[in-house]
Amino acid sequence: MNKTTCAVLGLAIGVGIGFLAGQRMTNVPKSHVPSPAGALQAAPSTNRVARTQERRQVETEMRELESRLRQLQKRHGELARQRDELEQVNTTLGEAALRSEQARVTAEQNTEFFGKVAANLIAADKLAMPKSTAEAALRAGQLGRKLAEFKESYLGKPPAEGTPEHGAYKQQMDALAAEFAPVLKALGGDDGNGVMRQVSTPQGVAEFQSLLVYGALGLSDQQFQQVHGALGRYYAEGFAQKLDLASRPETGVEAWVERRNALNVRAVTEAQRYLTPEQRADFDRLIGKQLLWQINIGGGM
Repeated sequence: MNKTTCAVLGLAIGVGIGFLAGQRMTNVPKSHVPSPAGALQAAPSTNRVARTQERRQVETEMRELESRLRQLQKRHGELARQRDELEQVNTTLGEAALRSEQARVTAEQNTEFFGKVAANLIAADKLAMPKSTAEAALRAGQLGRKLAEFKESYLGKPPAEGTPEHGAYKQQMDALAAEFAPVLKALGGDDGNGVMRQVSTPQGVAEFQSLLVYGALGLSDQQFQQVHGALGRYYAEGFAQKLDLASRPETGVEAWVERRNALNVRAVTEAQRYLTPEQRADFDRLIGKQLLWQINIGGGM
């Protein structure tokens, strides 16, 4: 075989192999042939799945954090309430301690003061006695106010002995005791009655107590007439129902006290309607909630 024949035969074999290879490539399904466009589309799809999973994880964490925040807020509220309760307890305890101390000081002041009053009663041969029931009532009201203001000015902080303030304190107490002595003597008298014998009727009690309130609160004449009229009605009702102390029953005392107190509440309510705001404040401070049956200093009937 010559060189020319070999060359032609090699060329033919090469062409045949190329043809068969082309046919085989043509018969491959297109779906198995990756394309550049398909490769580009697969990457975004994978990224979306990853982002979705990441977003869901973040949302889950956010919900957990919100739940924890709500729990902390609830706990904070509970702690705040506990703190407020503790502060209230501390305040209440402090107020109770102050009231206890004030009560102790008041008791000491009363003991000292009325000891001096008793000394005046015993030592004085002649006291400047009130000339009438009306004068006794008026002076009792005025002195009741002065005594209350004296106690309030020193309450809880009595001046130390040996100081100028303590000297002034003693002088004021001595002067008040000297003023109180004749009024108490007039109210009580040597036989335990004194001018009180003159106020044993509803009208007499109402007039006496109206004058006492007049002196303590500084009522105008019109206010005095209004208070006097109201007390006259309530005392008439009280005496008619046997609610005065002399008519206290042997049995059923609780019901009797309840009726007596109910009548007093009505009297206090009406009497305060005739007062100015300042006088109502003084009424609460000097007289309190008990008006009826309290026609004596520190006592009742």
